[in-house]
This record gives sequence, structure tokens and C-alpha cells, in this order.
Amino acid sequence: MNQETESRTVPREDDIDLAERFRALSRRWRMLLGITATSAAVALVVSLLLPVSYKAETKVLPPQDKGSNLASQLMGQAGGLIAMVGGA
Repeated sequence: MNQETESRTVPREDDIDLAERFRALSRRWRMLLGITATSAAVALVVSLLLPVSYKAETKVLPPQDKGSNLASQLMGQAGGLIAMVGGA
């Protein structure tokens, strides 16, 4: 019974004391706020100083023959059925 009482009062090594963590964060709230604000300000300045650049790319392909492949022939035949079902 004595062992049982000791195990309840003595925290194990792998336990996390959330109250202790919260106290540590609350003691250093100004430093945390300062680091966050400084990081946001640096990111804002860098984003405003970078030059704006845009890039676009396109490919123009020639039209393909409609009757050249089997898939297009099958789609042509099934087009009426697809329209009846409400697909296209």
C-alpha cells in the first residue's frame, strides 16, 4: 500500500506537466510576441521588395483527324446514348 501512495504523488519521468509548460510560456509572452511580430514584419518587407514576375506557357497543337483512332469512333457512336443519359 505504501508503494501505491508513492507512485501517485511522484510523477514519472515521461509525464508532461502542462501547468509548468504554461507558466514558462506565460513568463516569456513578450519575447514570443516579439519574435512573431518581427518575423511577420521581415516577411512583409521581403515580399514587397521582391520584383513581381509572371510566367505563362502554352502549347499549340494541330487538330487531329476525327476518324484516325478507334476511341474517337467509339465516342462518336456512343454520343447519342450519352446525351440521352444526360452526360453531355
